[in-house]
Amino acid sequence: MTSTHCGRLALGLLLVGAVSAYAAPLSDAEITVSDGVILAGRLRADADAVLRSSDSVVIDLRTAAEGIDEESHALWRAGITYINLPTTGAVPTPAQVALFRDILAANRTRSVVVHCQTGNRAGLMWAALRLDAGASTNEAMDEVHGIVTKAPIEQAIRDYAALRGNESSPASPVP
Repeated sequence: MTSTHCGRLALGLLLVGAVSAYAAPLSDAEITVSDGVILAGRLRADADAVLRSSDSVVIDLRTAAEGIDEESHALWRAGITYINLPTTGAVPTPAQVALFRDILAANRTRSVVVHCQTGNRAGLMWAALRLDAGASTNEAMDEVHGIVTKAPIEQAIRDYAALRGNESSPASPVP
């Protein structure tokens, strides 16, 4: 078995062994990508009750046109930190990814849920973050395999890797 296969096997075992920090599902689509970081689709109506049990941060990647007001108010009333970082399915800019990295770094001791409508944009932003940290396109795609389900988002990940030029040179570590 090559070192690449061993690395993928270890990553696979890590992801299979990862357990949500929450007692109940937050969304119909969610994966744990890092200790304390969950990528998800639209949050369930009762997510605020689940999130209230831990020191959580919600990063919502939906735009205002997608109806973020009700969720933001419910989470705020529940005492949960809510951050809106609106994105589309387009290739993120390096500045957007840097802001995303900074938000994660500022909240590294807390549970973080990154979500959008379906989870695809959450996967796109995580993959871009991983690419900036030195992951290859294949490694980044493997990490978000369970949440990225749309071909245009997969293409946006590949386009972000190409935008970076040399996808194998690390820029900044993932928080």
